[in-house]
Amino acid sequence: MTLIAGFMGRGGSVLCSDLLEVQGGYAKKPVDKIILSASAYRPEDIRFQFAIGCAGSGPYMDMLQGELVAGLEMLANRKDISLGDLPTTIRNAMGEILVTFYGNHIWPRSPNASNAEMQFLLLIQPSPFGNPCLLKVVETAVDVLDDSSHCCIGIGAYLAEYILENMLSGTGAKEYQLALASYLMTEVNENIEGCGHGYSIYHFGEDAKMSWMADTYRPENFSEIKRIFQWAFQTMTDIVPEVSGFTPERLSELIEETRLLRIRRLEQETALRVKFDRLVSKDPA
Repeated sequence: MTLIAGFMGRGGSVLCSDLLEVQGGYAKKPVDKIILSASAYRPEDIRFQFAIGCAGSGPYMDMLQGELVAGLEMLANRKDISLGDLPTTIRNAMGEILVTFYGNHIWPRSPNASNAEMQFLLLIQPSPFGNPCLLKVVETAVDVLDDSSHCCIGIGAYLAEYILENMLSGTGAKEYQLALASYLMTEVNENIEGCGHGYSIYHFGEDAKMSWMADTYRPENFSEIKRIFQWAFQTMTDIVPEVSGFTPERLSELIEETRLLRIRRLEQETALRVKFDRLVSKDPA
């Protein structure tokens, strides 16, 4: 069971997913469900980078995703592709791969074809710079989401879309985008049965640099933020806010206190990560 979410803004573009995979209908294991372009670490040599995630029937999905990734890698290395026509070029190329795959593997199954439903979410980042775009694939239909800054597929997609519709800001910087992706995945983990308690986040900056982030299920990371939501609603709707103590001035102070608390937590986590990396680098094994 999978949730894939993608969104874009001033700070860059994000594709994230949960980490739970169920095999044989009962066995669970953590798996990174997003495949990254093999050329993500040499963006100066290619026309675009990409990250792709999928939700649906496992065996067919893995096979089709492999074919889509191979086709995208070939396109990324073609120097004759115009960046202005990039979304259309990718959509047409993926459409050909999908029609061939479904014709060979899915449609011949006739009544059972509906059991192999698959959806993909593809994030494209032109290189060395340029505006990203999201593409959504449902069976053989490929849609370029020109007019939408976000999209979600898989289990919990309705909740994820609701969160993005109400909280996504196009002016947010990178740290905001990573926090929003973490909050989104944490909320779906808490409230939707079958979504795994871990997540993986891929972020492309406007300079085409890629960064990756993974975390485990830790709802306490956002408990302070949830309390701020409650206080803000009370402050804006309480007719006599002085009685409760939630005045606009006090709310501003609480927001700043919460912001500083989050900054300290991030600094501590970064310090621990650096210390761990140093210990690993000294390991003779």
